[in-house]
Amino acid sequence: MSVSDDFTIDAGSTFVGEFEYLTDEGTPIDISAFSARAQVRKSTFRELVFASVPVIDEETFVISMTWTPDQTELLTDSNYVYGLEIYNESTGEVYALTQGVLTVNQEIVK
Repeated sequence: MSVSDDFTIDAGSTFVGEFEYLTDEGTPIDISAFSARAQVRKSTFRELVFASVPVIDEETFVISMTWTPDQTELLTDSNYVYGLEIYNESTGEVYALTQGVLTVNQEIVK
């Protein structure tokens, strides 16, 4: 089950988000055998705006998701949705970690 995590980003800027997959007690879960993927869409059932490949730190298990200015400048409206999941290609396991609404501050300086 994924957690909803809404946030605001600036179009045309670099965005870096960090995410953790924790037990109920708050201990990081070892996800070093997994890969991560993320997507941004205008709405749940609309076409893909862009995808990214977040990096999982194999020691801390923190997932770092970086979006480049080229990617965030594609966000020309005020709201989008995103999703982040991890998957293990050899076992077929997939876990949706987080999803939410992106509120976008439009780029002023171009």
